[in-house]
Amino acid sequence: MGNHVKLIPVDSHVIPKEVLNTKMTNMELRKTFKYAELVAHVFGILGSLLIIVIMVRPTFRKMPKSRVCLVLAVVNLIFLIYTFSTRLYEMVERVSPLVINATLCKLNLPIRAFLIHMDASLIIILSLERLLAVIKPFHVNIIVTFSRIKIIIAILTVLFLIFDGEVYFRTDLYYKRIPKLNTTIPICKFIEDRPVYGIPFKVMLIKDKASVLLRSFIPIAILVPTNLIIIIKLFRQKQARANMRNPSSQNPDKTSKITRMIVSASIAFIITVTPISVANLIIPRRFWDSDPLFVILGFVYRLNPVLNFYIYFLSGSLFRKELKLWLSSLKMCSNCPPSTSP
Repeated sequence: MGNHVKLIPVDSHVIPKEVLNTKMTNMELRKTFKYAELVAHVFGILGSLLIIVIMVRPTFRKMPKSRVCLVLAVVNLIFLIYTFSTRLYEMVERVSPLVINATLCKLNLPIRAFLIHMDASLIIILSLERLLAVIKPFHVNIIVTFSRIKIIIAILTVLFLIFDGEVYFRTDLYYKRIPKLNTTIPICKFIEDRPVYGIPFKVMLIKDKASVLLRSFIPIAILVPTNLIIIIKLFRQKQARANMRNPSSQNPDKTSKITRMIVSASIAFIITVTPISVANLIIPRRFWDSDPLFVILGFVYRLNPVLNFYIYFLSGSLFRKELKLWLSSLKMCSNCPPSTSP
């Protein structure tokens, strides 16, 4: 099982003191951010559940875009629960759950890649739909329908399952021998040059690079100009309403309220994803585990699925209104007398 990789143990006394101090500092930094990430994930899970509750309410349910927001919330919820459970297990048992079972090891990367790709694609769909809404407001409901949204989401799901599924066959659980301690350490390792389905290594390398682009630079390249155009259009619409004499026409309509909410979520995606994507290009891969910058940028990156509810709440007045109505209904039901059977 361990013959795929030659692992050479290194004695600690030959490592310079400065390097050992740096490693200890990085370990303390990682531990601090792991605790912070657990707390953030708890709020993210609660927020995703609330988004799901609000998106199935009648006001949002009749909008095709709400289906995308609903699927996005479900994707984020699965990602947060999965990451939270693995992090919590690792902190309690002091060992990653990925190294206690070969199947968990092989499923980790495909699951994470699928959820990340779906998250980026759904944000792009929402932004493009909002761009169409501000440019062609009378055509958006004809072009963007419930059935087309379902078809797009189904196609993306199948494509990403195929696209990310092959990673399963390139991941294995290995065992590293430590002679000084007379023990072995399990390692979950991704094998880049392992052929899958008879596909040449060069083709797999291109696919891996496309995967990196798909979850970082391609969404950013689409979201930045798209949301810039939307913001300019919203600003011009606001100026036009301000010049109108009728006070009632100066209030933003429902479309503008939802657009601001989606734009805010897209900007948050750009802010959280861009730093680590740029760092991946600048800093060589061998320094990713030892550089404290990647610990911080990784934490910022994983905040993306946590923030959506709070962005919707702060930027979407319609979302806040529906949330208040839902909470009021819960309060009213709690005061309702118990039903009596005849």
